[in-house]
Amino acid sequence: MAKIYVIAGPPGVGKSTSGSALVPDGIPILDLDLIADRYKKQGFTTYQGIANLSFQDLVRKELIAGRDFAIELNLGDEQHYDYVKSLKGFSGYSAENDQVFCLKEVRRSGVN
Repeated sequence: MAKIYVIAGPPGVGKSTSGSALVPDGIPILDLDLIADRYKKQGFTTYQGIANLSFQDLVRKELIAGRDFAIELNLGDEQHYDYVKSLKGFSGYSAENDQVFCLKEVRRSGVN
């Protein structure tokens, strides 16, 4: 059964910088902020809304394909909590071994 890794925390904690150290090698990380930034740089005035739709579409495709993947979310946004809860209802997702990590910051120290 596919696994979804959730990398979540407040802004500036190091999710984008250190997220790949928290998931197995080769697991793609879908990052809503990076998607929004790309649309913003392209000049879209409604970049956040477009990014949300794009992000949800990418997540849906990964779920349907049954592949392991990670999502990066901001804990300061209540909608992100609701979104993670909605993923539990997807038939390809197992919530049996849920784990929650609350981190102030992430540091990598000599771990390979």
